[in-house]
Amino acid sequence: MLFGKSALEQTFDKFSYFGEEKHKFNNKIINKYKNSPNSDDKLAVAIAYLGEGSEYRKESIKYFEDFLAFPSNQSYFSTWYIYSSLATLYEKEYLFNEAISCLQTLIKLDNGSNCADYTRIGDILLKIDVNKAIEFYEDLKKEAVYNKYKQTFDTAYKEVLLKKQKGYKFKPRNKKWEMCCKLTQLDTFL
Repeated sequence: MLFGKSALEQTFDKFSYFGEEKHKFNNKIINKYKNSPNSDDKLAVAIAYLGEGSEYRKESIKYFEDFLAFPSNQSYFSTWYIYSSLATLYEKEYLFNEAISCLQTLIKLDNGSNCADYTRIGDILLKIDVNKAIEFYEDLKKEAVYNKYKQTFDTAYKEVLLKKQKGYKFKPRNKKWEMCCKLTQLDTFL
């Protein structure tokens, strides 16, 4: 413990820090707790790495996964926040199946009450194949949740159709994409 508080409590208390102050705090958490077997410490380290940017995404993923393998009953960070953060990290690392899996978990967690969980899946599918995104939105029209968010889903669907019409192809920023394409097999998303 630093300053008489657990790593996770400190991370929660300092969550709104930014800039150099946040960077120094994150490094203290990482250096002190990265080898801890405690699940809460793993979550604190995952969140600290998350705040350190793209160079540390893989480390953040590792610690989030370690936490989820043996989750605690901590009350500082919601399960939704954890899976949403992990989905974002996976997507940025071109681990699209894993990102979609996290988003499907979010849909279950909030009983389909957050339309962004669905549109995030559509955005990921668009990166993989515009036709998969179109199929996703067409299938979504058959689901009960469609009527609740019809305008949002219809707008996203129209945007995907327009991108297809314009010949959209996802252009990744680096070579990770080539490896991802060789390893990724996509199945059902709902």
